[in-house]
Formats: sequence, structure tokens, C-alpha cells
Amino acid sequence: MHDQKGNSILMAGVFDGHGGTAASTTASQLLPSLFSTELASVDVKATSTHLEDALISSWDSTCQTYRGGCDERGTCVADYDPVEGIIMAHVGSQDLIAGTTASAAILSADDEGAEEMIVMNCGDSRTLLFGRPESKSSSSSSVVHFCTR
Repeated sequence: MHDQKGNSILMAGVFDGHGGTAASTTASQLLPSLFSTELASVDVKATSTHLEDALISSWDSTCQTYRGGCDERGTCVADYDPVEGIIMAHVGSQDLIAGTTASAAILSADDEGAEEMIVMNCGDSRTLLFGRPESKSSSSSSVVHFCTR
């Protein structure tokens, strides 16, 4: 994707569905499109605050869209747990809950080569960022630089 200033933006995510694939499929298809729309709505340089706000807003819209679709079809009742960050939908049975957890990352690069990464996780999905050690004297070939909680 590109923002209004032409900066390159890569989005990657993993959506772990449970009780079926409805929530994870919906989230994986909607989130990139809604994020792209959010980026296009503001004519400013892609700052970390703008990217973070766009990611949060597009995730909220994804959850609302999924819940709305469930309500309209009458086949499920969806809830969003903002503390755990999980979409849950009751589908045809009181005991079956279809939902998803998510882990998504945004990598932004500008014309001058500056790069920035913003990571989101919801539910029990986690993100690890691996890379080369900062110290050349390290005996390890790769290390964890970042981990969501």
C-alpha cells in the first residue's frame, strides 16, 4: 500500500479463528481494505501516530462490520471483548462460539529510507520480531527484538 505522500506501507497479519472460519476470514479480508481507506482519508505524511490511529480505527471497523453482518443474517450474535480483543459469535448453538484472535504488523518506509513498524495483537495471538543481534560479538545468529504481551 501507499499513503497520500507515496510512502510504502506493508501490512501482514495472522488471524486465528476458533469455532469456525467466519470471523478470521472476515477479519483477514476486511482489515487491509479498511486500513487502506483510513490511510487515504488523511493527506499527511505517514507518522507513527497516524499509522497507529489508522490501524486501531480499521480494526474497530472490522469488528463492527462482522458484528453487524451477524445481526443482519440472524445466524449469529457477535460480541467484541475490548479487554481481550476477541470477536466472538454464537453460531447455531449456545455452546459454539466462532471468533478470531489477530496479530498484525505495519511496516512503513519513506523516500529517505526511514522504516518504522507498528504491531497490534488481540486475544492470545502474539507477535515476535526476530533479527540479527545488535552486537557483532554475539554468538547467536538471531535474537528476539520485540514481543507483544
